[in-house]
This record gives sequence, C-alpha cells and structure tokens, in this order.
Amino acid sequence: MTLDLRSDNGKNKGQRTKQMILEKALVCFGKKGFDGATLFELAKAAKTHKPLIIHYFKSIENLQVEALQFAARVGREFTVNFLETEKKT
Repeated sequence: MTLDLRSDNGKNKGQRTKQMILEKALVCFGKKGFDGATLFELAKAAKTHKPLIIHYFKSIENLQVEALQFAARVGREFTVNFLETEKKT
C-alpha cells in the first residue's frame, strides 16, 4: 500500500518524485539492508540519478530515516483504513 499523490490537487511533481524514491528505497533496503544498498543501486531502482537523491535527501542516512518514517506512515494508514472497514461490517 502506498500513499497516492497522483490525485494531489496541486501538489508538485517533486513530491511525487520524492515518494517514488522512498518506495524504491524501501525495496532496496529490504533486499540489501541499510549497509548493503548503495546510492548507485538506489538511483538505478528509482530510475533516476544520484544527484537527484542527494537533492531530496541530502545523504543516504537521511534517506534511510525518511524511508522508515514513510513505511510507518503507510503502515498506520493501512491499519486505520482496515479498522474503519471492520467497523462497517
């Protein structure tokens, strides 16, 4: 489950790009671990370039932190939606 920014009512392309990088980073970190995933691999998975990742996150360490925060937000959103659905049944 991902937060959908495509219907963002005016939010910019940069936010969608940042989210896409976060989503791909989570996959890479899951496969390689924080120590194993390189900036080059992250850029390749996100179909972008290392400088763009650094532009958005400033460092791979910041990307790691934001990826974990993103995963937590998605998990919370999923849980809230699930509980709301269960209340209706």
